[in-house]
Amino acid sequence: MNKTQTNLFDFLDNTYQSTSIMELDTLLSKMKELINKGVMKQTNKYFRLCLSYKPHIIKADYCDSYMVMALAWSDSAVYNDVYENNNHSLSTEEYLNACDSLGAYTKRAWEIYFENNSIKPSDFMELFKIKEHLRPIGFANGSKEDCEEALNILIDWNTHYIKPTSELQEDSQFNFIREHKRKGEIESTRCMRGECIGGILTRENAF
Repeated sequence: MNKTQTNLFDFLDNTYQSTSIMELDTLLSKMKELINKGVMKQTNKYFRLCLSYKPHIIKADYCDSYMVMALAWSDSAVYNDVYENNNHSLSTEEYLNACDSLGAYTKRAWEIYFENNSIKPSDFMELFKIKEHLRPIGFANGSKEDCEEALNILIDWNTHYIKPTSELQEDSQFNFIREHKRKGEIESTRCMRGECIGGILTRENAF
């Protein structure tokens, strides 16, 4: 692939910015079409992104295929966002409370803090290897036109419409987004692969 961002949090220019806000019904209809075409894949994460890393499009080196790259919402993304967006100025308690309020796993972090209250947010960034766990992934794959449409859908969805997962699960109009596993199948999640804070911190050799 080429045309990648040189720095994880260098926003691109306005080339692929959503130019207008879609109505929810229109957005869901277009999203369903792209899922049916195989451009976007069903996900139990409901395409929840961390928009501090701006979604963008890259082109394959040796074919006419394109891909939408974005950063999935994760514990690491939350820890990083809170740290960077506050100019590294928060106290440890403010930092962990902010991460917790955004849904990140903080139980082990609090335990470490209570054992050593001199620890700083920057120490958690290093201890948990936060930057190393921030990896953009492909959220759509196909023609340039399909990827441009998927990009606008993802930005509008995450900016204006996405709700807590529990609310999305309870509303049948969002069912088409979810993977439908056969009985006995389980989803391979990032935490199961040890890529979230909870998974990292529960491994004996995490540090």
